[in-house]
Amino acid sequence: QTGIIAVTDARARHVLQACELLHIPVPEKLCVIGIDNEELTRYLSRVALSSVAQGTR
Repeated sequence: QTGIIAVTDARARHVLQACELLHIPVPEKLCVIGIDNEELTRYLSRVALSSVAQGTR
């Protein structure tokens, strides 16, 4: 399985959009993970996006 870790959730959404245009099935052929864990992202993506939150101090 191949995967992409995007630097932000917004960039991960762009990757998901590109996959849709190129007919690349997510997550069957490509896994996409975002960073930020933005709550809004789960409402904007047609495909569920896995995301991680960065620790802050």
